Amino acid sequence: MTNEHQRFSSFDLVSAKDSRNVYKAFQAGKVITKFLFNNGTGSYTESHLYQSLFNHLDHYTTLYSHIGSKLVFEPEGDFFYIRGLDLDEDESDATALKIQATLILLGSIFTRRGFNLEHLSSIQYGIDDNDLIYLKAQSESLDILKTCKLENWEDALSFLVKRNIAFYNHHNNLILTSAGQYFLNKLVDSYNSRPEDERPVG
Repeated sequence: MTNEHQRFSSFDLVSAKDSRNVYKAFQAGKVITKFLFNNGTGSYTESHLYQSLFNHLDHYTTLYSHIGSKLVFEPEGDFFYIRGLDLDEDESDATALKIQATLILLGSIFTRRGFNLEHLSSIQYGIDDNDLIYLKAQSESLDILKTCKLENWEDALSFLVKRNIAFYNHHNNLILTSAGQYFLNKLVDSYNSRPEDERPVG
């Protein structure tokens, strides 16, 4: 009896409501970041769902492994995401491609304009209306987005927001979350590690 109680004791420690909300977020293809932006105060607050995941990591790791998924924690970016949650391989690859293409295009365009990439995740900067006008004028980038089945830049940025890769601040500027900045940095590192003659031009 004692062993049976211990086996299920973690469920007594985790709120069923939190567990359901975590599942819903992951099922929607979202990442769960440590901080959420509060438009009312113009500042960050710590995510309750992140706290639940972090404080009960063993419980959630076991739970998702039992349903054929892997809970992934990225400490460098302070976020969680899931692999293999009711997504077929083609859908998962398509989602990753849309995110990667949008981020690498943003990084490339902003670098060419002389901006620091860290500005994309700063609530004082981000992407404003003037930046969006500039992005729309880049016909080559629009062609790439359409190849990834993203109709335009509004569609691409909305895709990032729906998955908590980005958000809109109180000035309606689009800001990368810690997860978005982490993925962008990884893409840039991967690009820079390639020999120059193997790097895409543009």
